[in-house]
Amino acid sequence: MAPSPADGTAGDRSTPIERLVAADKPHEIFRLVETALTVLEPVEEVWCWRFDPDDGRLVPATGTERTSPTAVTTDAFESGGPRYPTGDGPEPDAAAPLGKAGAVALSAEGCPPVVRTHLERLSTVAGGQLEAVRKYDRLEGRFQRAAERNRELTQFARTVSHDLNSPLSVIYGRIELALSEPSNAELHLRAARNAAERVDSLVTDHLQTIETHDDGDTEPVSVQTVATQAWRIVDPSTARLRIEPHLGTVEANTIRLQQLFENLIRNAIEHGSAESVGLGATTSTDPYAVFEDDTDSVTVTIKPTPTGFAVCDDGPGIPDDEQAAIFESGYTTTEAGSGLGLHIVEEIAEAHGWSIAVDESDAGGARFEVSVE
Repeated sequence: MAPSPADGTAGDRSTPIERLVAADKPHEIFRLVETALTVLEPVEEVWCWRFDPDDGRLVPATGTERTSPTAVTTDAFESGGPRYPTGDGPEPDAAAPLGKAGAVALSAEGCPPVVRTHLERLSTVAGGQLEAVRKYDRLEGRFQRAAERNRELTQFARTVSHDLNSPLSVIYGRIELALSEPSNAELHLRAARNAAERVDSLVTDHLQTIETHDDGDTEPVSVQTVATQAWRIVDPSTARLRIEPHLGTVEANTIRLQQLFENLIRNAIEHGSAESVGLGATTSTDPYAVFEDDTDSVTVTIKPTPTGFAVCDDGPGIPDDEQAAIFESGYTTTEAGSGLGLHIVEEIAEAHGWSIAVDESDAGGARFEVSVE
């Protein structure tokens, strides 16, 4: 029987099967199945259902007053074959699976063979097409993610090349000067060494920028344990660490959280002033001192907050007019800085669904507060 004008295909000489094969959207496929079955005699009503993997059940795929499928429809979907119940009742007269994507049911008095034949053919083709569309969408998603990743890596390579060009030029230039000016060799080699340290810092920061985009599992981790390990990795020669009690645990990726602490600690040390609170007579009486030295140096304090934790220092602090820009990639106030450290910190926090804010610490330095709620 030719489709009626009411199904929106008047003038279209293609068959229902051909239209299904040409469809590339799930909602279109469900609609075509419903339309093709509705025009058959004596079909009275057709219901299409799609499987929702999040809820683990069949939900309406097209407009219908029914909110849940009947037992026969569910049985057809789960068994993978058509069902033709006998007897009167609320059940449909026929139901068939649409692959793993859903099911279709219909009401037709007596459900004659022609209806059964069309139901089985249409459901088989539609199920295959829905699976093909699902695989295509998944591949397209992977392609888009890969393309985005390639763009990120291209930008990463350009940024690294740009940032390394200057210190590498210094290294080469200073070595040439050291060879040509033996009397000033020590001065030139010291400058070359400083430039080499700058290269090392840039490479570390850029690698962390890439790593923060990688997926990682999370688990409950001790804030104190991770912060202490980060301090050992940074290994500052002249700095002091204080960890206040009751930091507790957070749901986090341990590696990413350690990177967050490493960068905040480096930031505090690199920007710490010579006038930071001295340790002197107070080092032996501070119950929260974890790592300390005997010089006037910056003190980094990690303390709990009502919504997470804070990393504070007693350095010169951050001017109010600069606080809004410190998390921007490339922003730095020192010649040795890459401008990536705090940007990485923000990316790690956001990847966990956290927020980070900067303020003034009780000692007048910087206070970075991470809220995990």
